[in-house]
Amino acid sequence: MLYDLMNHAPEKKTVYISVTYTHESATGSRLKPVTPIWMDAGGCLGSAYDVPQGVSEKTRRWRSTISGTLVHMRGHLHHGGHSVRTENLTTGEPLCTIVAEEGGSPEFIDLHGNTEISDMPPCSGDPLGTIQRGDVLQITSRYESSGHSHGDVMGIMAGWVAQN
Repeated sequence: MLYDLMNHAPEKKTVYISVTYTHESATGSRLKPVTPIWMDAGGCLGSAYDVPQGVSEKTRRWRSTISGTLVHMRGHLHHGGHSVRTENLTTGEPLCTIVAEEGGSPEFIDLHGNTEISDMPPCSGDPLGTIQRGDVLQITSRYESSGHSHGDVMGIMAGWVAQN
């Protein structure tokens, strides 16, 4: 498990992480097996990178090792993050674009009225797109940093592919 907890309040908070796993037998199941893919603009050996003040984009490409239908994607950005998208460069097909939502509830607004990312709505569908072994997928993260640069940001999308 990889987690990232942030506290924007001036006082300490105690939090707990609880994980529940449910097992369903494959016999008679309506569930379809999926293979996860990890798209990371920062690269495989370290997700974090720095962005300058202003608008910037970072891209990374991956040649698919699997074939199937992409059924779900989720994204992750840090402060100043605007959007993250994945596309199939081989087919020219856009697969998923997620625009960050900011300040959706009081805990995502700091004491000075500055907003933080409060939601990254996922892309779902059956399918979002089709991927063939050898296709080149590209992730692009976009940051719009006003006032100063940001260090150690991320641009990540995790996807799930139902193999054909």
